[in-house]
Amino acid sequence: MKIDLHIHTNNSNDGIHDLKTMIKQAKKVGLKAIAITDHNKLLSFKKAKDLTKQYNILVIPGIEIGKIRFLNHLLALNIHKVPTYNNIIDILDFIINNGGVSIAPHPFSKIGFHNYSYYQFNAVEAINGINWLCNRRYKSQSKIPEIANSDAHAAYMLGYTWTEIESAETVEQVLENIRKGLCKPRGTFVPNHLTLKLFLTLSKRYIIKKFNIFNKKGCGYENTSYSNYLGIWTRI
Repeated sequence: MKIDLHIHTNNSNDGIHDLKTMIKQAKKVGLKAIAITDHNKLLSFKKAKDLTKQYNILVIPGIEIGKIRFLNHLLALNIHKVPTYNNIIDILDFIINNGGVSIAPHPFSKIGFHNYSYYQFNAVEAINGINWLCNRRYKSQSKIPEIANSDAHAAYMLGYTWTEIESAETVEQVLENIRKGLCKPRGTFVPNHLTLKLFLTLSKRYIIKKFNIFNKKGCGYENTSYSNYLGIWTRI
């Protein structure tokens, strides 16, 4: 059974496609269960259950906790509310005590927990679809279950990286397979041209946002070469 437990929608600042588009693409590439893990925004249990019923794919509520570029990140799955603690130990205890699963994503990136074995996450990303350098540095540190996730920020990034687990019919069965280590990382990296496509799209979004801010302040860029440069980006 193919699953992907690290997926972003446009509810993340660096996500491209909406929730339903991501779910439809996940089904198209053969995934049977997915976790929606937007940055610091938690999908509700009710919404996840409704989507599971509507699209006949297990949708797991989740969140990626941590500032996008500055603080260490962690994935929390199947929790009802966002933990408000600042201490990683307290956060992990909260996840466990509330029936959730904790995952250390891209552990050897600048925003990953290198010492994930010390903190005893439920699982660790042995393969992250978009962080090839992190994957090259990864070496198993303990008996913590290993998984593979796409870390997809756009629909076209799904299907290249996934985790294989024993058959499961419910979200809880999926999570229990992860806890018990009945899972194997599978797939490969998201192709470089798709990662580049994401980068260009996000760069264009950033430039347009800044350009609009400048114009609102009356900086008069509309008749400059900067405006012509912006026009090129908007056609990408």
